[in-house]
Amino acid sequence: MSADAAATVPVWLDDDFIKQSLKNVSNFEDCSIVSASVKGATVGKENYLSDTFRMTVTLKHRIKCYTMTLSFFIKCLPDGKTVREVAQNMGAFEREISVFTKTLPVMTQLLQSADPKKYSQLAAVCFRSGSEPVDYLMLEDLRDSGYVMAKRSQGLDLAHSRAVVRKLAELHAASIGIFMKDRTCMDNYKTFAIFNGDAAPQMKNFFKNACLLLARELERAGGHYSTYASKLRAISETAFENISELTKWKKRRFQALIHADCWTNNMMFKYLGGSVNDVVLIDFQMAHFSSPSLDLQYFLHTSLKEEVYVSHVEDLLEEYYFHLIETLDDIGVIQGNHLSYNDFRQDYEDHSWFSLYGAIAIQPLVRSDERKGFDIEAAINGCDTAVNSEAYANNSFLRCIRQMLPVFERKGLL
Repeated sequence: MSADAAATVPVWLDDDFIKQSLKNVSNFEDCSIVSASVKGATVGKENYLSDTFRMTVTLKHRIKCYTMTLSFFIKCLPDGKTVREVAQNMGAFEREISVFTKTLPVMTQLLQSADPKKYSQLAAVCFRSGSEPVDYLMLEDLRDSGYVMAKRSQGLDLAHSRAVVRKLAELHAASIGIFMKDRTCMDNYKTFAIFNGDAAPQMKNFFKNACLLLARELERAGGHYSTYASKLRAISETAFENISELTKWKKRRFQALIHADCWTNNMMFKYLGGSVNDVVLIDFQMAHFSSPSLDLQYFLHTSLKEEVYVSHVEDLLEEYYFHLIETLDDIGVIQGNHLSYNDFRQDYEDHSWFSLYGAIAIQPLVRSDERKGFDIEAAINGCDTAVNSEAYANNSFLRCIRQMLPVFERKGLL
């Protein structure tokens, strides 16, 4: 096995790991390994609660003598001390392993049994997972199926955004479908650990630091929006409690397995004739059984182009709702369990505090320069760094947040 010199590849990702992993791949028993390599899967720190690697293996069929090359995506517990601690405190890998190995396969089967031509995969196939020597997952490399990531700093246009809310509707509907059949199947996902578990103090610090960085940047820029600085400093001490309360487990009329971290880097798109044909969700470390409105608030306030946020939020909410109802019908959830559109919109508004978290704490990361990224460790530790200050001064972020601040104020969030 060779390793990419530019990436720090864990010593346990060796030949033996590859051989053991391939036992789970169809028809591997008829093949021998010609070569294998592992390298870092992303440039910089684009995966904030995990380290990621891409494993490429060339196989030769022992009888027919043809060769084929397979690629796999491996994610594991990160090396960074603070983010590693956050990931461990929130049980990120235990949760994601459960989602990939137990829950998503059942949900995918439910959708494809209803209409295999209409419903595509929700996420990558998981070939292997474990906790020794560290927590890890070995997943299908979606690039081999033609999926690619969008450029996160540019925001998603309307076509991409429509594809995402429709996929969220399918994810939520499928989870409702399996929950209606087995009321215990979501028990592992009832605690939103990042806001209500051992990781909560670190995330409170993360949100407070975000509010203070934005307040400082608005004052530096001057003009009308500088008046929001004092409001941001005030909520930096109080708003996290509202967010935490919103995400606590309770029985809801409208509840489903939510992704809970639905921003641009956690999805991959496929194209046909230059147009978006499909999207697959990735990274389920924060998956949680709660209101689907949390996914919508988070996505709509982190990942859209400015003009889409200004003009099409209501369109996207309608697209989501009616596709949700359509999917529920397809999988046989009776109409008596459906939510009216007005009730759905009220639920969305009731979860507005989550939009504040997404817009202020996550959106600067999303809009930051891909070449420079964002120092998540420093942000969690409340440290000011040049790269994070630059993310909050980023023109793309400032244009978007200036559209959002008056809305937050009207809703009583500021």
